[in-house]
Amino acid sequence: MKSIKAKLTLLVCLIAFFLSLVLTGVNSFMLNKTAVQGMNTSVTETAKAYASDVGNQISKYKSDVKIMASNTAITPVSTQAQLKDLSDTLKKSYGYSDVSFANDKGIPYDNAAINLSERDYFKSAVAGQPFISSPLVNKKNNKTVLYVSAKVDNGTGYNGIVFAELENDVFSKIIKNVSIGEKGYGFIIDSAGTIIAHKDNKLVEEFTNYITLSKDSPEYKEFGNFISEMLSKKSGTGEVTVDKSKKYVAYSPIENTNGWILIVVADKNEMLTTYRQGLAVSIALAVVFLILSFLFAFLFANSIGKPISLVTKRLELLSHGDLNSAVPAVKSKDEIYRLAVSLEHTVKNLSSYIKDIHHVLSSISSGDLTITTNQEYVGEFVNIKKDMDEIISSLNQIISKISSAAVQVSSGSEMISQSSIALSQGATEQASSVEELTASLEQISSQTTLNASNADKANQLAVKARSNAENGNNRMDEMLKAMDAINVSSGNINKIIKVIDDIAFQTNILALNAAVEAARAGQHGKGFAVVAEEVRTLASRSASAAKETSEMIEGSIKNVETGIKIADETAKALKEIVSEVANVTDLVGSIAVASKEQALSIEQVNQGIMQVSQVVQNNAATSEETAAASTELSSQASQLREVVSVFKTKY
Repeated sequence: MKSIKAKLTLLVCLIAFFLSLVLTGVNSFMLNKTAVQGMNTSVTETAKAYASDVGNQISKYKSDVKIMASNTAITPVSTQAQLKDLSDTLKKSYGYSDVSFANDKGIPYDNAAINLSERDYFKSAVAGQPFISSPLVNKKNNKTVLYVSAKVDNGTGYNGIVFAELENDVFSKIIKNVSIGEKGYGFIIDSAGTIIAHKDNKLVEEFTNYITLSKDSPEYKEFGNFISEMLSKKSGTGEVTVDKSKKYVAYSPIENTNGWILIVVADKNEMLTTYRQGLAVSIALAVVFLILSFLFAFLFANSIGKPISLVTKRLELLSHGDLNSAVPAVKSKDEIYRLAVSLEHTVKNLSSYIKDIHHVLSSISSGDLTITTNQEYVGEFVNIKKDMDEIISSLNQIISKISSAAVQVSSGSEMISQSSIALSQGATEQASSVEELTASLEQISSQTTLNASNADKANQLAVKARSNAENGNNRMDEMLKAMDAINVSSGNINKIIKVIDDIAFQTNILALNAAVEAARAGQHGKGFAVVAEEVRTLASRSASAAKETSEMIEGSIKNVETGIKIADETAKALKEIVSEVANVTDLVGSIAVASKEQALSIEQVNQGIMQVSQVVQNNAATSEETAAASTELSSQASQLREVVSVFKTKY
């Protein structure tokens, strides 16, 4: 795995490399563009300047010839000698190598054998347009010369032209100073491509034409095609190979001529020397920039990567649960410093949260439900504090309700037990009284039947007493069932206590899990979210158990109330039985005194009383069992109260 330091170093180096590459490329492009533009500007401006100079010179030549043509000494009647003298005078005055005259037929004044009528300079001059010719051969001396001509217009009526002769190198001298570097030069061509002026004047004397040469010599083909293109465009620039080297060419038309073009040729390699020097300097500067960039990249990456590496190692320790190691100090005041400070705050907050949670859960596990947390929680951790407070509150309410219910159940059980004991004692005494009554009835079995009506009443009372006794027996059965329900409710209370114990156990396990998850959470705190979810689930279970416990305890209370009510009704029934039996005793006494003869009836009464005695005995046995069950219920309620008493609650 690459470090940030290595990545930053590599990134900065790559950026510097590509930046240098781009800058060098752009600089090379700009230098080349500047060099080409400079070369283009130089040769173009040079071509235009010399073309202008040549044009001005040609204008001067034409102007001179026009002045010559306005000389009034040229007349139709002038003799050949006169014209010869005039020619010499004009030649000396204007500096031409020769000045001559020709009539409208093209015949020179001094040589009738020559006809100039087909010459361009004659045709143009006769038409009234001064003209300068391309190099021609003077037939008089076979020299290569140029002619400047104009129509005679002096008012004398002479119909002809004046033409002055120029040396073939007159324009070569003008352009010999064309200097574009050491290898640059200029030359002039006419509308046919024939060289009119060149630094090598032999090319003028030989009537050199590259267009013609290109047809026979492949080496001139490219240049010949280029010149053909120049003749069609008249002005412009281009590149062409001349004498086996690349040349940059600019050409411009010359005014006052019949399609002459001045061409400036510059050696491309020579013109790009400055560009190559600039490119070399750019490359050298790029290399220096790269070296400095590499050094800066290393220092820059080290200043960023080192503190990040230290903070990363501390985060790794935090992910393994280390909340005690110190956070490395960062001297910079940028985001890395903020990262280190945030990490330090995170470690401190996590440590304080873990300690607070451990303290709360330990207190709960030891039975102290009065514990509260004063630790300030922030962000998502606020939910953890909220859930802990809800758990503590729920446990306080549950335990308080259970404790209160246990007290009430214990009190009710004691009351039922006391009532059952009193009932049992009363039933025993009643059984004894019934036995005594039976013995008395046996003694008076021989009494008279005189008081039959009283005997019938006694029989009715005995039946009623039997019915009341059966009703008391049924009530006692219902009371037993109620007591059984109380017993079952007490068992359910034990189950609830077990559930509470399980909740305490799960809470301890959850505390351990929270500690483990906190160690693994790192700065994201995902583990705390899981613990918070488990705590909320446990809180839900606690609330459900509390609800069930409350309902069961309320049921037990209702059952106890029902048992008390039934016991009261049973006591009333038994009291009625005692009252009725007392009435029966009085009546039986009256019957015994009144008539001994109703022994049979008395015997039947005796049998009824025996049945009442048996019922009373059964009621006594049931009362004893109810008392025993109430005692056991009271004991269980006491145990429940002892179990709950280990918790300290706020209520």
